[in-house]
Amino acid sequence: MKNSGYFSFDSLPPNTALGYIDRPDGSWKTNNYSLPVKGGSDGGAFVTAKDMAKLWKALMNFQLLDESYTNKLLSTHTQVNENGFYGYGIWIKKQTEDGILKYHIMGYDPGVSFHSAY
Repeated sequence: MKNSGYFSFDSLPPNTALGYIDRPDGSWKTNNYSLPVKGGSDGGAFVTAKDMAKLWKALMNFQLLDESYTNKLLSTHTQVNENGFYGYGIWIKKQTEDGILKYHIMGYDPGVSFHSAY
């Protein structure tokens, strides 16, 4: 994941998409003053689609965590609605009693949103 990380707004990589917030008068303003200068454990990561695909592949092939920890991470720990569950930092949607439809993660800040599913 060479093109993803926590970058300061004054040193963003080339081609980084910028976020904007709509204003009551219908115009737009940058979200730079609505976010920390540099992200951290509570959010603010910049990530590419290619790097997310690498992350999912490595996770599902036990290259990040061994099989027992990966299974613990991807296990349901609490139910949030009829088919929706939460694991350890990951949302889980079940198709049937035993079948997983998808795993997904998401994040939101003013002017930006992120959702990735496997």
